[in-house]
Amino acid sequence: MARILLIDDEEALLRLLGVVLHRHGHVVVASATAREGLNLLRADSTIGAAVLDMSLPDMSGAAALDEIFSIAPHLPVLVASGSPVCREDLRLDPGRKVGFLQKPFPPRALLEALDELMPS
Repeated sequence: MARILLIDDEEALLRLLGVVLHRHGHVVVASATAREGLNLLRADSTIGAAVLDMSLPDMSGAAALDEIFSIAPHLPVLVASGSPVCREDLRLDPGRKVGFLQKPFPPRALLEALDELMPS
């Protein structure tokens, strides 16, 4: 399967999502801050997708998303948020692979959303 970068400051959720993804064959690289997650992405060209919380303590989700695409322009990113997120607010370039999940979400929704974003 794929290497998935998880960026979320809720440690319990980070662990839970990591377990779910691992049980479904993915390798998980996890970070509780945007800056650490971006550094992990810079250092690991094998990451195949990212799951990004939009409410992080060290950087806005929109800024983190911009930085992700500056590092890896074609990386599929699943944006997760407890607040409504408007695709237009993120100023996405056409062709970017971005999915959205409203928190809270069941583990199955995460897996289905990643399957839709990532190439087979």
